[in-house]
Amino acid sequence: MGESLSKIISIRILKLFTGIENNKIMVVEMRGCYSCNPKAIVEKLLQLNPSLKIIWATNQSISDYDQFPPMIEVVNIGTYDYYYHIFSSKLIICNAMSMYYSGAKKKKNQFLIQTWHGSLGLKRIETNSDKIWIKKTTKMSNDTDFIICNSEFEKRVYRETFWKKNKILEFGHPRNDMLVNKSEERRKNIREVLYEKYGIDTDSRLVL
Repeated sequence: MGESLSKIISIRILKLFTGIENNKIMVVEMRGCYSCNPKAIVEKLLQLNPSLKIIWATNQSISDYDQFPPMIEVVNIGTYDYYYHIFSSKLIICNAMSMYYSGAKKKKNQFLIQTWHGSLGLKRIETNSDKIWIKKTTKMSNDTDFIICNSEFEKRVYRETFWKKNKILEFGHPRNDMLVNKSEERRKNIREVLYEKYGIDTDSRLVL
């Protein structure tokens, strides 16, 4: 209990005295992996502005640093560096609630973008989960500046759960852009990689 209280106090002091860096972006992906909507967003941001400082939070139990591009700095969730970078980043990108489970919370002069991790808007969001999850989710939704969606259906899902009054950006899901915005050659390469990875016969056709 003493260690837990000491950590809480340390986090609050760090938050209070850490300044904001306008060119720094913190990413907290739900599994700590280099994937999902945050990956697509970060790769596009680095194309537009390679000088951006990108920090990615990972989980030591599944950490595989080779998956991250060299221009991205990786920190382990729960460490001093993790909290320091969260509190010093101008923009925080999340696709779940793991940031608030770690005891971090954004400051007023930071921006928090929630991308969630659904895909077509068919995934429901648990409003009948355990009390701790609901409490953390409610806090984070209150702090969310923007949340992205890809359809009116998904927007309704958000409105019916935790993002009742937040600004919703109907931009689609960035992780799916590669499926529709790439050239025919690029899509063919994606198909070949997928078939090889999962040992699928190249004559097979897939239905999702």
